[in-house]
Amino acid sequence: MSKPLIQFTDVTKKFGDHIIFDGFNFSVFPQEIVTIIGPSGSGKSTILRMLMTLEKLDGGFIQIEDEYVWHMKKNEKLVPASEAHLRKMRKKISMVFQHFNLFPHMTVLRNVTEAPVHVLKLEKEEARLRAVELLETVGLGDKIDAYPAQLSGGQKQRVGIARALAMQPSILLLDEITSALDPELVGEVLDVIRNVAKEHRHTMLIVTHEMYFAEEIADRICFLEGGAIVEEGAPRDLFYNPREQRTKDFLQSYMSGKAGS
Repeated sequence: MSKPLIQFTDVTKKFGDHIIFDGFNFSVFPQEIVTIIGPSGSGKSTILRMLMTLEKLDGGFIQIEDEYVWHMKKNEKLVPASEAHLRKMRKKISMVFQHFNLFPHMTVLRNVTEAPVHVLKLEKEEARLRAVELLETVGLGDKIDAYPAQLSGGQKQRVGIARALAMQPSILLLDEITSALDPELVGEVLDVIRNVAKEHRHTMLIVTHEMYFAEEIADRICFLEGGAIVEEGAPRDLFYNPREQRTKDFLQSYMSGKAGS
């Protein structure tokens, strides 16, 4: 197997006195699609936010392609990363957020072109052509002049996906992207991600509570609880033949909840 694209080594993360991760180790390989499942408060979204440089580490290291994210080398020593280094590392990653995070005063088209123009320094016309293509890919070619307030939740999330892809990342992070949507809108967003996974083949790290989707899309599923990976494996193995009792209990609880809903 190739070397990991993403590597967490002995990562510690605290919120006040509450320890989320204590010596956490985790890796993702190039073009792998990894889904993280687990109960609320287990640290799933924090993994993505630390990788995206939205949450600082309290210890340990994160690397992308052998380059440190939160640290950099200076005089052969590792020191905390400068803001310039963090900006450089962010260019490798795009994240789609649970609550869309669109700019309400910008049109759909401008929401998708803003970062490529200002961060990637693309010419405006090149960014526009790329944005129009991506918006057509996610089924919103007719909404380029609309504003976020004029869109449904599912449409807003599809704009968020197009915006993330416009940055041409090597790593795509998806954080509970359907949890803020009405149930009837979930399918349209998941269909877009299925197509992205097929057509673009990014390295993808997905936090989701949609178990059937996780089973379908992932190369590997990690069950996280209490800041530790309790069990990981291929979807079929983890869902239908879990080794750990805690995994069995979690999946049983999920299935019972779906049956009662």
